[in-house]
Amino acid sequence: MTDDLFELDIPDMEPTEKIDKKFKKPIKIALIGDIHIGSPNWLKQFTYDTFEMIKNSKNMYWIGMGDYMEFATPHSVGSGWVEQILTPDEQKITTKYLFRKVKSKCLGLHHGNHDDRSKKPVGITETLHLADDLKVPWLDEVCTFNLQLPNKEYSLTTTHGVSASTLPHTKLRVVYDMAKTWNDDILAHAHMHTLQTKAADYYHRGIQKTRLLALSGSFMRYGGYAKKKLYPPETAGFPVLHLSDSNMHFTEHRYNFEKYSQDKE
Repeated sequence: MTDDLFELDIPDMEPTEKIDKKFKKPIKIALIGDIHIGSPNWLKQFTYDTFEMIKNSKNMYWIGMGDYMEFATPHSVGSGWVEQILTPDEQKITTKYLFRKVKSKCLGLHHGNHDDRSKKPVGITETLHLADDLKVPWLDEVCTFNLQLPNKEYSLTTTHGVSASTLPHTKLRVVYDMAKTWNDDILAHAHMHTLQTKAADYYHRGIQKTRLLALSGSFMRYGGYAKKKLYPPETAGFPVLHLSDSNMHFTEHRYNFEKYSQDKE
């Protein structure tokens, strides 16, 4: 019996740091992150409605910005595993169920710090397995997308990121810090649980240009660790990037308190 009988087709386990995509029509890209499925403060119905919207919207794609599941452990900062409303297995199943609906529209999945909660103790990278199951790119810590439309090309750089900022007016600073290293048309950062978008002018080789900056929001209601630490409340939601041959801009999809009652969530 030879060893080649036991050879496996092992997928590439290196994360992707650059992606080139071509589109024939104007597109929209939803930046979806910090969902925290299983958290006591997870906005379940808002999450389900968001993925249904992506599924049914023409020429809409999405990028996973990390922290899809809560994955609390006895050693986690903030709420522990006892407070979770779903077990880790239930969180994984729910995430796969939602993501499979729109896997053909997914441009890639970033890894978040909550996803690291399974990696640190046992070495399992949940996002790698999720991306492999969906057959979508597993994104590096920072990934740049070169997005080519018929007559215009844009560069978008995304990350889950790390930051200790807690105030709304200081959180956007982390994206300005990105701009010191990445000279792209659009920069987007997750992790902050803040939905903010901004058009910022800058000079490049003596020419004034405009770039778009975004914090990708969350799918969490105010409470738990943030409330205990007296952090200011933030409205849940996510940004959608609109790209055409003549224009780029963000729209903000904010959580509607009147639409979603507490018992509905």
